[in-house]
Amino acid sequence: MKQKNISGFKFGIVEALDTLSLLGWGYKSPYRDDIFNYKVDGLLIDTCIAHDTGYWETGIVDKRYSEFMIIVSEWGDRASAKKGHDYWVAALTGNKLPKEIEDVHIDKIYKLLEATNG
Repeated sequence: MKQKNISGFKFGIVEALDTLSLLGWGYKSPYRDDIFNYKVDGLLIDTCIAHDTGYWETGIVDKRYSEFMIIVSEWGDRASAKKGHDYWVAALTGNKLPKEIEDVHIDKIYKLLEATNG
């Protein structure tokens, strides 16, 4: 699935506060009422409307790639966001993991770490 940044947003302080909300560090974002969330064994795949961009976006925390949240795509509507969220759940829980994941907000590619590759 082609990843995309449709808002033109680049990472900033507001995104950092939303990440704190995800990790349960006391900050509660009012924009997280309608979300798709998958969290199992240290893997977090989270899709919601981001208050900083106004678009649906999917973020992943997966230590097989990075310790940080990776924003893998943005979506223009809820139906597309749900489809994209389901794609990432399947991709990261299946037998063949993606070799790399791109963060569309910081234009960085995270590669699957060698210890988990095989």
